Amino acid sequence: MLKALFKKQFMELFRAYFVSKKNGQARTRGKTIALFVLFFVLLVYFGCMCFGLAFGLGSALIPAGLSWLYFSLMGIMTIMLGVFGSIFNTYTALYRAKDNDLLISMPIPPSRIVLVRLSTVFGLALLYSGVIWIPTLLYYWLFASPSVPAVIFGVLLWLFIAAFVTVLTCALGWVVALVASRISSKSFVTVILSVILLGAYYVFCFRMTEFFNAMVENSEAIGGFLKVWFNFLYQLGQAAAGDALGMLIFSGVTLVLSALCLWLMARTFIRLATQNATARRKTRTVKTARVHGARAALLRRELKRFGSSATYMLNCGLGLAFMVALSVIALLRQTALQAGLFMAAARVPWLSLAAPVLAATVSCAMASLNAISAPSVSLEGKNLWILQSLPVDAADVLKAKLWLHVLISAELAMATTGVLCLSVQTDWMAAVLAMVYTALFVWLTGALDLMIGLRHPSLNWTTETQPIKQSLSVFLALMVNIGLTMLLAVPYFPLAYLMDVRVYLALVIALMAGLIALLHRWLNRTGAKLFAQL
Repeated sequence: MLKALFKKQFMELFRAYFVSKKNGQARTRGKTIALFVLFFVLLVYFGCMCFGLAFGLGSALIPAGLSWLYFSLMGIMTIMLGVFGSIFNTYTALYRAKDNDLLISMPIPPSRIVLVRLSTVFGLALLYSGVIWIPTLLYYWLFASPSVPAVIFGVLLWLFIAAFVTVLTCALGWVVALVASRISSKSFVTVILSVILLGAYYVFCFRMTEFFNAMVENSEAIGGFLKVWFNFLYQLGQAAAGDALGMLIFSGVTLVLSALCLWLMARTFIRLATQNATARRKTRTVKTARVHGARAALLRRELKRFGSSATYMLNCGLGLAFMVALSVIALLRQTALQAGLFMAAARVPWLSLAAPVLAATVSCAMASLNAISAPSVSLEGKNLWILQSLPVDAADVLKAKLWLHVLISAELAMATTGVLCLSVQTDWMAAVLAMVYTALFVWLTGALDLMIGLRHPSLNWTTETQPIKQSLSVFLALMVNIGLTMLLAVPYFPLAYLMDVRVYLALVIALMAGLIALLHRWLNRTGAKLFAQL
């Protein structure tokens, strides 16, 4: 039984590489190899970045005889990245998988279901942890003189770090599930907490150089602090440097925590996986129902779908948080922003002329992260037939998905552009054109993303993270959005001295309006037919 469950879980995990989610047919060998190569290239790219990180820290600590501190600090960053990469999948994969009810109804002990689910979480933790830990080991092996125990312990620690990350992410997922079972607005609470975590993560990334300099300058103090208050991480560093006692302590504590996590989740899994906060008794009040037209009802349905899924909001609406943060920073740091633009214009004079285009481009870059319409068709899943059977036009269904994208992103993107233009004191007419430019960009990318979602749907999924985070349509949509951001802005830079910025903005606005009209025509005709045939 356990073997069958593991086989089912890992077939589901790698299904996207071997089976097309559009038609359920096996991919060709060439496409499968291409997907794995692309994934490997991305891992190597991030690994090279982390190797530079290890080089900067190791070159200062290892020659000073602080190899254990090098491994402890890199281990902290490894754990942070592992938790950050896995935390958004844990709650959904463990407690909101669509086959939970089926597995619970079968004569399978909850401990086995949890163990199989945790294998996926462990696999993700192993992947994300390896992005930093493997370059950490490579640098030490290349530029230091590691002992045989250090080499063996370093490899084994990768597994134990992944297990420790699994425990942390499961603990956070368990807390989210416990909170979600007692409140009705769990999605927004999850989003708020995740955005706070993301904010702290990006602050760390932007100030990483300062943090590293502080670490090197105060290495002795940091080492003493870890020994006293975070001895567990101190033992991690000692183990990676070849200390057998440190390896025994770190591995032993990790195994005990893993066993405790499995036991606790097995005892609470059924209650948290089946409990629904909205099913609790509520006070009934008599209200007068408002009648809405078909299009308004479809749009309200899309809004509720977006607002009810923390995974959907976090992964396809993250640009909203970035735009809010950028607007606040621009308002608070107007003087610094103007000084920065003035200094840049002293070296590149045309930058002062292109300020409205730059403001619009920055806002569009933030808005390009909002691929809200791309997975909207795929998220219908096996319930797609409900929409297809309703007495509404298929084109109206697609327009509702498009308007969801536009209504959520366009107004905030325009406001961000206006704040940036105000901060750098651009001409009012250029500022208005830049805001219109941004709004039409959101509209255009929303239509393009919806078209991509129709061309590459993923309807056979178990958890909603698959069509949102692992589908080809979302990946292509993000690439198209980012490419279009550059494609529309870059041509103006060599023309800055020859063409007024307002004329260029007006021309691009006209171009985008024409493309939007063509895309709407495609959605009304070809897109509606594709949707009806899914």
